[in-house]
Amino acid sequence: MDRYHQYSPHQPRNALTFIQKGDADSLFRKFLIDNIKEAECCPYIPDTELLRFDLANMRQVPPVDTHTPFEEYISKELLPYFQEHCIPPAKRISLRDAVYTYKYKNEPDGGILKKYLMQEPAYLEFRLQQQEKGHCTGASRGTHSP
Repeated sequence: MDRYHQYSPHQPRNALTFIQKGDADSLFRKFLIDNIKEAECCPYIPDTELLRFDLANMRQVPPVDTHTPFEEYISKELLPYFQEHCIPPAKRISLRDAVYTYKYKNEPDGGILKKYLMQEPAYLEFRLQQQEKGHCTGASRGTHSP
């Protein structure tokens, strides 16, 4: 969820996905695309980040409690655990960048293209539009949109 609570994935797998088998890059790409499609339904694309952590052993992380909402597990258990144990994300991708690069470059991993995007007037305009839409929905004041 972004800091203004405008975007929260409807599908739990778009909030948190554990990949244990298969091609992690392809599955992470699907995770990105699923989040992009959900974010496009929002009144604006929030400035939130999608994180990927690559771990050698899943037993390292706090176990998921089926009674705990994903947002709470992520914010109160998982991310603090990563910080406490100095485990950095393998990838950190802005959702806004991912939406833009997927829409205009057919590539959801906006992080790869970031240095080139900063030179594109269309990208800068997109970022400004999303920021203005966020202000219109009350995101700048930390309130929920109706």
